Amino acid sequence: MILTLVSTWTTELADEGAHFGKTVHVVGDIDGDGDLDVIATADGEDRATRAFLLTDEGEVELLADGLGGEPGATPLTPGDINGDGYADMVITNGWIDKAVIFTGSPEGLVESALIANESLEGMFASSAGSIGDINGDGYADFILADSVDTTYGFEAGTAWIFYGGDELPTEGAQFFPEEPTEHSLWGSNSAGVGDVDGDGLDDYHIGAVAYSDWDGAAYIYTADTEHKLTVEEEGGRFGSWATGGDIDADGYGDVAISAFEYEIRGAVYIYAGGPTRLTPGYMLSPEDVYIYARGITLEDLDEDGHADFLVSAVDDDDADLASVVELRYGGPSGLDESEDIDFGSRGGLSLDFGRDPDGESFLLLVGAGLDESVRFLEGCADPDSDGECGTAWVEPEDTGGGTERPVDDRQPYDPGGCGCGTGGLPAALALLPILLLRREEA
Repeated sequence: MILTLVSTWTTELADEGAHFGKTVHVVGDIDGDGDLDVIATADGEDRATRAFLLTDEGEVELLADGLGGEPGATPLTPGDINGDGYADMVITNGWIDKAVIFTGSPEGLVESALIANESLEGMFASSAGSIGDINGDGYADFILADSVDTTYGFEAGTAWIFYGGDELPTEGAQFFPEEPTEHSLWGSNSAGVGDVDGDGLDDYHIGAVAYSDWDGAAYIYTADTEHKLTVEEEGGRFGSWATGGDIDADGYGDVAISAFEYEIRGAVYIYAGGPTRLTPGYMLSPEDVYIYARGITLEDLDEDGHADFLVSAVDDDDADLASVVELRYGGPSGLDESEDIDFGSRGGLSLDFGRDPDGESFLLLVGAGLDESVRFLEGCADPDSDGECGTAWVEPEDTGGGTERPVDDRQPYDPGGCGCGTGGLPAALALLPILLLRREEA
């Protein structure tokens, strides 16, 4: 694989110490120029989150500073919501129960629709997630959630799915977990995880980080089934984040789920997808790091048909909190040993990924809040290790399913739930130096 560090963004628009780059987001092509556009956030006053648009020219533009003058702007990048060929985005604000849809256009992002729930007692839109196209109609869908909703008990949570279409969605389909639990914070985060059951539709995750006294739980939703996953890790906040991709190329998407408080440093749990259940695989939690898995993503970087895993890590023995991105290649038996990509960054790294519209290269976005910076990298597959882009795609092997064999530092773990699903989900919800990172061939 060839990975090129193209540019590093900093800005004076964010206050010093505001952690510019604390989250990063690949929006897509918002103006139809053939290039991917990106968003970064920073802290503002009174718990605000400020969103910035980073341009191709290396400029930084303030996009949102809360909504209606209130704090809490959080960007969401679902894709093309209205099917007009331009990437769209949503800015949420749970403090005032509102969200705004910005649509892409030749002129850039345009504020186009308001989603409001002023009668709700809670934190509507306090969290949000891009979940792909879950109903297969060709439009991007997204979730807004209220993890402190009290309909079924204190902090039991609720969420709304907003289905994309020719008309922008301003009303969502509300739903709850099949067995709501008090103090679980169900809806504390959500994300698309790809197609875990092989039915051709995108599936998604909703986290409940406070479930069972902060042990946490992860809920994976397919077209008609809720899969509730738990692990026996005290206070780990399992379900903090999730990402999906087909690691073993068996035709079923696999899922990586983080528990960012596991033994303080954090951990990632790998589940293998299948037609009816998710199978527990192995856990990743290197003991020689201080902070692990604040940013995770599964993507096929080297285009061999296997999803590869990127995860952020902060070194244990460095007072400056030196950070790296850990890379593990996917294969028939799961994820390989790790290698580090070092940017000279500090603090927990945020990550996002996007593939260029031409399909020949990808974009990796890395935010470093302590450095007040965002790094923009371009990459491509290099199967021949000749320094030139190419493709290594091979037809997926029929392995019989599952990435269950722990190797190297992959640790078995004790799952608290079978992941087999309960069914019955309502149908309505249905330019700098080039880094050459080449995989060593056996």
